[in-house]
Amino acid sequence: MASFIEAAEIILSQSDEPLSVDEITDRALQQGILKSDGKTPESTMSAVIGNNMREKDGGSQFIKTAPNTFDLRNKHASASEQVTSLVREYDTNLDNPVNEDRLPKHHETYNIILKTLSEHGMMHHLKIRKKIRDEYYANVLSEDILNTTSGKHKKQTILGRMHFGIMDLVCAKMIRRPKIGMIEIADKGAEIIKSGQELTYNDIKNDLDYIDVMATAKHKKELNNNNKSSEIDVSFTTSDNTPTEIITEACQKIENGVKGELLDTLTKVNPYGLERIVLELFSKMGYGVLESTSKSHGGGIDGIIHQDILGLDKIYFQVKRYTDNKINAKAIHEFAGAIMANKGTKGIFVTTSDFNKKSLEGVSSLSLNIELINGDKLVDLMYKHGCGVEVEESYQVKKIDEGFFEEYS
Repeated sequence: MASFIEAAEIILSQSDEPLSVDEITDRALQQGILKSDGKTPESTMSAVIGNNMREKDGGSQFIKTAPNTFDLRNKHASASEQVTSLVREYDTNLDNPVNEDRLPKHHETYNIILKTLSEHGMMHHLKIRKKIRDEYYANVLSEDILNTTSGKHKKQTILGRMHFGIMDLVCAKMIRRPKIGMIEIADKGAEIIKSGQELTYNDIKNDLDYIDVMATAKHKKELNNNNKSSEIDVSFTTSDNTPTEIITEACQKIENGVKGELLDTLTKVNPYGLERIVLELFSKMGYGVLESTSKSHGGGIDGIIHQDILGLDKIYFQVKRYTDNKINAKAIHEFAGAIMANKGTKGIFVTTSDFNKKSLEGVSSLSLNIELINGDKLVDLMYKHGCGVEVEESYQVKKIDEGFFEEYS
């Protein structure tokens, strides 16, 4: 009869995936490999494996892949070697090698994220982060470091860093979001995997697609004028900046990334859902009584804003969910016709894409007052008014109140 350790090795060698302590014990008992007279053999198995890992201090034949879940170390050699290689890479911002016994920086997760998506296809953004944490980093980082938390909500730091890694790859169009909450590798990312290139933060921040999402309006104007990504740096540096400037620039980077993610998400909701989101936005902006009309009114009018109680002053609006197609002059004139048919004088045309040159010229030639809201302006308004976004963290930067102390000097 095998010992608990021997039984665990035998059962795990038979399995193609990690097993929980309960599964290891049950299979060993069912196959007659293990015999136990105790009432809680699972507890004994857990204690024996745990003691083995502690006593051998990294040399154990077992590895922990998730809470109370284990596998054989030799089955994960390639994954472990890959992460060990990754954490030994030089930091893109320092001349010294990074410390192996630390959490990865967000840009050090790029390659593992792409590799995992390449192998497993479309995944939920949280599931892939947990999978990478459990199957890769749990093999090379101590449990204390792996479980490091940050922020007032005590969220696991490594998951947060992978979130920003995913955000960067989405902005660079190496990953796409086919559905809300889901991500998959894009053709651009697949080419990276195929070529064997090891992505760095410098690669991402100089990527034209990344710059287009992350750059400010000023940067975009400079980029269009110069047509050279190398002359536009959208990253923030710490060498000459004050701590306050670093925080401000970092917050701006996060804001730009969230807006890009928000716009991408809006293109995934159904058209009627987008209309309701726009109604919610107008409500948060403090407009009057709102009415959705797309299912009853029709005729190119998706909703009405009643600016007074009696409904004498109305703003009509239309919402179009597009990704690449721009709104043309014909759509503007049809919307104007619908407003006039309802004896209105004001309108708002909202789209997740943009308006072409002729549509802009068409609006200026109309006698009606029509406001155009493109995708960038839409997410700006949603971000500003807290529609579809929530505060994850907030920081206060304080300074000495000299006026306070002058009273006592």
